[in-house]
Amino acid sequence: MSKQMQNIIKISGYIKWLLLLLTSVVICYLGQQLFIEGQIRYYSDPAFYSLWQSGSVSKVILGLITTPLLALLLLSAYFTIRALSLFQQGVFYSPLNFVCYFGFLLSKVTLIVYEVIILFVFSYLNRAEDEQVVIELKLEFGELTTLLFMLVVIYLLKAAKEVDEENKEFI
Repeated sequence: MSKQMQNIIKISGYIKWLLLLLTSVVICYLGQQLFIEGQIRYYSDPAFYSLWQSGSVSKVILGLITTPLLALLLLSAYFTIRALSLFQQGVFYSPLNFVCYFGFLLSKVTLIVYEVIILFVFSYLNRAEDEQVVIELKLEFGELTTLLFMLVVIYLLKAAKEVDEENKEFI
């Protein structure tokens, strides 16, 4: 095995463990904020916080509405950690790698769509509290271009794998 391949495997392992550590720290922080401080810190929207403070909607219901956001974030972390585990084993172009890449991308896109949906839900629920509700749609251009770029990279990796397999068959 080449020295460069060994370095990739080694770095993938370090990044995987760092990501696991960071994910654990974030989960502990969010749990402490929710169960000790009584606050949800993984979603920030003025309409949500207005409902949370007013008590007009049950905090359990508000928590259940926002829970998929946390689940999707954890799912994207899972796919990243799984891909890094495969890299650590020296597996770079298996079908499981593409499942991890596409799963990560799909979880991020679903997260964006769900954030937009609950933005409208919280604005609608908050409408009963206030006469005027302002909806601020937060779609970051950098995040959208990153997702589109990742989709192109996944396609190129898959096409390169197919070309490589055709070349091996030809030889």
